[in-house]
Amino acid sequence: MDADIAMGFDVPSGRDYLLDSVDVALSLVAGANVFELFLTETQPISHSWGGFQEEPNLTTSGIVESWRIRDRLENPALVHLESATGAVLKGGKRYWVVLSVPEPDSEVRWHSDGDIAPGYIAERFSAYGNKWESHESSGGFALRVTSRF
Repeated sequence: MDADIAMGFDVPSGRDYLLDSVDVALSLVAGANVFELFLTETQPISHSWGGFQEEPNLTTSGIVESWRIRDRLENPALVHLESATGAVLKGGKRYWVVLSVPEPDSEVRWHSDGDIAPGYIAERFSAYGNKWESHESSGGFALRVTSRF
């Protein structure tokens, strides 16, 4: 079964920011030591769902930046990913960081932030039609997005 998980975050209103880097806390659980991370815009949820009504936009037009990483996971690892584009994060918009494991029979764990701050969580599973289920959460995944103006 293929699964993707995502953590949403809001950019403060009033100005735009240039992306510097993304940090995530991950562990390799099983299989190949490879994962993909996507920074995406948000979009209205694409199906009838009773939870939060937004989801990551993984279309070509919705992906802000992406990384495919091999052989970087120790157990656990803080993975630091520099922006290659310096993408503009628009003030007042929501973005998602999506973790995807492209190799079959592989699993990567995204560690919790320890319920430090409320957040937006989304997940989808191939066994359930690859439809996103999004909700607000009392805590989220360990994620740091660094930017400048």
